[in-house]
Amino acid sequence: MDRLRNKIRNWKWSVKGMVILGVVLFLALSGTIVGTVVRKPKEMDVTTISTLEKIVNISELSTYTAVYNGIASAVDEEDPDEVRYYVSYQAKINAGIDFSKVNFLVDDEQKTLTAILPEVYYTDIIVDVGSLDYIFMDPSANSSKISAEAFSLCEADVERESKENTAIIELAKDNAMNVVTALIRPILQEKYADYTLKVE
Repeated sequence: MDRLRNKIRNWKWSVKGMVILGVVLFLALSGTIVGTVVRKPKEMDVTTISTLEKIVNISELSTYTAVYNGIASAVDEEDPDEVRYYVSYQAKINAGIDFSKVNFLVDDEQKTLTAILPEVYYTDIIVDVGSLDYIFMDPSANSSKISAEAFSLCEADVERESKENTAIIELAKDNAMNVVTALIRPILQEKYADYTLKVE
């Protein structure tokens, strides 16, 4: 009889143990499932944006340089139709953006990081003084003051020409987009591989 009681008692404990074990397993599994469902998707944090801003914050950078060969003319002040001399010159035109003004927009739902570039502008226009070559229509124009006057004429001419040439600005913007992409993409792929980079 005692033996039977001991068997029943042991059996009750083993059933209890199995129930407890089952409850523990159930809670553990349900916790994992709930954790998986409730866990928020990885979002880009403020620190990352700040880091990206620091990486591209290289201030002014020329992203395109064009060499321009031009001819400027000096006209008679009293008779604008009469050309005193022509001067040919060579100039370098640099265009780029201020990288410190690049802004970032994050869309965690669409998983996109958009880099918005500032306007492209001419960062520098340099006339090569040594390249100046003259053709005089009026021999009296060939004086000691000619270099300073001709240099100013060439600067004004290349500035006017560069404003009319939109191709330089477009190429500088393309290059700026490539620079930003090259700086940002490796960091994005390392920390947020599921995000897409857009540059506008």
